[in-house]
Amino acid sequence: MYNEEFKGALNEFQKALDKYRINDFENAIINANKSYESTLKSILIFKKITFDEGKDKLPQLIDKVKSANIIDSTLETVFKSFWPVLKNGPNNIRNLSGIAHGQGIDVKKVEKTYADFVLRTVGTYIVFLIERFKETK
Repeated sequence: MYNEEFKGALNEFQKALDKYRINDFENAIINANKSYESTLKSILIFKKITFDEGKDKLPQLIDKVKSANIIDSTLETVFKSFWPVLKNGPNNIRNLSGIAHGQGIDVKKVEKTYADFVLRTVGTYIVFLIERFKETK
């Protein structure tokens, strides 16, 4: 998975794996999503596509990466259902109460299966996007 051009994103993913190994599932999810977002931002920077560092969140970044033409236009119908999955899956788990936002009165426990799902999903997305980026340089 290592790629010198994406060292920031991959460093964040390594932190996610480290947190997972010590059963800190909340921070594993947060770091995995940071890594995913950093991958998207890196692609946009390399493709010279502007984005608002302070405002653009995953959905906007995905839309901009989509415009970077790293997916062959002849496959657009295949990927029509893929883009919403990229936008919503792991990010929605990160947004659950008690993970990236305040948990309220009661302590909320993040289950291992959610962290496992996010790490596997985000890892797959990151590898795919980096490989597609490299193929379209």
